[in-house]
Amino acid sequence: MAYIKRGEAKIIPVRVKFNDMNVFPLGNVDEIAFKLGDSVRKTWPDAVQYDNANDRFLLTLTQEDTLSLDVGQAELEITCNFKGAGNILKPKKNPKIKVLDCTDEELME
Repeated sequence: MAYIKRGEAKIIPVRVKFNDMNVFPLGNVDEIAFKLGDSVRKTWPDAVQYDNANDRFLLTLTQEDTLSLDVGQAELEITCNFKGAGNILKPKKNPKIKVLDCTDEELME
């Protein structure tokens, strides 16, 4: 299980796979949304990068993003919108990210 400390900027590697696919077909995807908890939502190809060498997405969280999360466990919901009508896939089980508390809640300038 990955973890995040509130108030800390962090990059979380996320591997998205489906049961019958050896290689994730990015050429057939319009958008992938990564929603962490209730407050953080980022999308590929806009705010989330893809790491070709390691076959994973890199979800970059700012200090402000992590401060908006509640302490405990945040669910990472992934929605993949393939090209064409009605082609939205979601994993059956969403990963959980452990969110640790912090003592300082001021944003760094």
